[in-house]
Amino acid sequence: MIMKRYLLLSFLIVLLPACNKTKPIDGDENTLGKCSDDIDNDGDGLIDCKDKDCKNFSVCSTSDSDTETDKSTDSDTEKNSDSDSDSYTDSDSDILTQWATIKNGSFWMGSPDGNCPAGYPQMYCDDELQRQDNEELVYITLTNSFEMMTTEVTREQFADIFGFDTSCYDQNAECDSDLQSHLNYPVVNLAIAEAALYANKLSEKEGLPECYSFDNIVCNDEYELNPEPFPTGQYTDPKECMNKTQHGIKYAIIHLNYESPYKCTGYRLPTEAEWEYAARAGSYTPFYPAGSFDGSYKQDNVGECYTPLQKLGWVCDEETTGPVAQFLPNAWDLYDMIGNVAEQVWDGARLGWNEKQEGSGHGTFDAPTVNPYIETTGYSQWSKGCTYTATSYNCRLGTTKQSGAAGTGVGFRLVKTIVDN
Repeated sequence: MIMKRYLLLSFLIVLLPACNKTKPIDGDENTLGKCSDDIDNDGDGLIDCKDKDCKNFSVCSTSDSDTETDKSTDSDTEKNSDSDSDSYTDSDSDILTQWATIKNGSFWMGSPDGNCPAGYPQMYCDDELQRQDNEELVYITLTNSFEMMTTEVTREQFADIFGFDTSCYDQNAECDSDLQSHLNYPVVNLAIAEAALYANKLSEKEGLPECYSFDNIVCNDEYELNPEPFPTGQYTDPKECMNKTQHGIKYAIIHLNYESPYKCTGYRLPTEAEWEYAARAGSYTPFYPAGSFDGSYKQDNVGECYTPLQKLGWVCDEETTGPVAQFLPNAWDLYDMIGNVAEQVWDGARLGWNEKQEGSGHGTFDAPTVNPYIETTGYSQWSKGCTYTATSYNCRLGTTKQSGAAGTGVGFRLVKTIVDN
């Protein structure tokens, strides 16, 4: 059973006011112990402003009409979380601060070609529609449980750390205005080095070890003056690029500070295997099941808008991203693993890019590959899931994309290894 943990991230701006058990809000004396019976009255796992009695105090500042709205929202949320629901709307912005605990285990990564290896369930062994040759089924074991953000990192969260937003090509007043009107949209148009640096900064704030180090760093403004396929950077500190003048990082070589990413206990990008394991949430279908959608992919929808995927977040003919957590999550409460934006992962190990592992298996059911990864990445970057502009077959869970630069349809979410006591 996947359990949610509400992790307080000091850099996040909580959009809805909430009672707080240990810290007064804006100097108000009506903290949790005084404005509530200290019980989770509404059963949502939190002692907050939605609980009985708390709404009467100024920290929550809820009017009678707001109370009625909250009741309506709670009812809608219960209805939408039912297994037969085809849509999901959660008005509680606290969802942006949630993490899901993903238990360790084994799974088949890739997609079936009709001739499945021993141990693969035969009922799912049909040749997957539009599968690619590099999607060979590999049996993976992940020995560590990990936490994963339930949504992608938003533009607001990224700007809170670095003071600017990579989603805009031009850092100007128009960009600042666009950011303010799209705070809960996923941050995009960033290099993998920028995502890795964000993870490091978050680790630093939490007093955790940093997983990555950098060299050969090229800022965007430098590259624009002298574009080269594989430039030599002049910076040794990636933070030199993270401002409105340098416009962020164009290229950098990124090194693991640990023997493998799984051994770092700070925040980091998920490996390809971790991402697919979490996205599948125990499923074998091309897409993860949710609501009334069974996760299948049918021939009569190829080349058209694949309607079932719209329940997960993929929108045909859309020209922009949307807010996070607007569609059905998977069985492990992860939102937007398909659609809205694709997501950066640390590696494309299954594609043969200097793959390493912590075991000695061969990817079979009897001898699984254990904790696969690569050590260093740089000019190439990989993504899973799909963007709002993707064709439906690119949204399949078994496919991994590789590119050489940042893209407007690619964001990221972070994970953190759980150390067993």
